[in-house]
Parts: sequence; C-alpha cells; structure tokens
Amino acid sequence: MSEQPERVTARDVEDFLSEVLGRFGGTAPATPAEDVAFFERKAELMGRIAAESDDPETHAAATNARAQLEETRAFYGFGGGL
Repeated sequence: MSEQPERVTARDVEDFLSEVLGRFGGTAPATPAEDVAFFERKAELMGRIAAESDDPETHAAATNARAQLEETRAFYGFGGGL
C-alpha cells in the first residue's frame, strides 16, 4: 500500500508563491543547485496537490512540473529522478 503524501497547507502554497515572486522580482538563483532545488520544490508541491485531486488538469500540471524539473536537471547536468 502506498503512503499518501502530506496534505498541502495554505502555508505551503504561501511559501512557494513567495519564492516564485522573488524569482520574477529579479532574484535569480545563485547556483545551478538552487535552480534545481526550486523545481524540486515545485514538482513536490504540485504532486502533493494532485494526490488530493481527481481533476485531470491538476494532474497535468503536476506532470508538467516534473517535466520542468527533469529539463532543468538535464540542462545543468544533474542526474537523478523524482
């Protein structure tokens, strides 16, 4: 039996959106590892949201977030998967 991920809280979303605003506000990641870490957090959060939903668009967004993570890892030469 697979374990359900931790439920997403408003604080989880708030923290992530604050990070997104920082990135769009001109705060670029200092290192490739920080850039990859951002996409890891995004994919993890979107996956947790999708786990609580039956909405196909929500699942598609989680799939897209995982694809962005893999593209970013490949760009920087980072291995590993989610």
